[in-house]
Amino acid sequence: MQIIIANTKNEQQSRYALELYQALLAKGVAVLCDDRDLRFGAKMADFELVGAALYGIVVGKGLESNVIECITRDRLQKQELEANDIQAVCAAIIERLEK
Repeated sequence: MQIIIANTKNEQQSRYALELYQALLAKGVAVLCDDRDLRFGAKMADFELVGAALYGIVVGKGLESNVIECITRDRLQKQELEANDIQAVCAAIIERLEK
């Protein structure tokens, strides 16, 4: 699992992503958090090419509308998740990992 912060200069995105990262770690999920100060496209290219994670969680401008994206690396399929409850997001992610 990899969390990708679209804009690390956005305090809301960074704070949410790091809280989600900590919550997933606490639940025993192997997770990376890409908090590098790079363009979003570069981060996505790395996610696609490196292949270390099957799923990516994009914390981006959708967070303003209470939405984050879950991306399956295999086919780059995207699904939106409600971001308001980190514990619910963790449960949805863990459920997806167990399939």
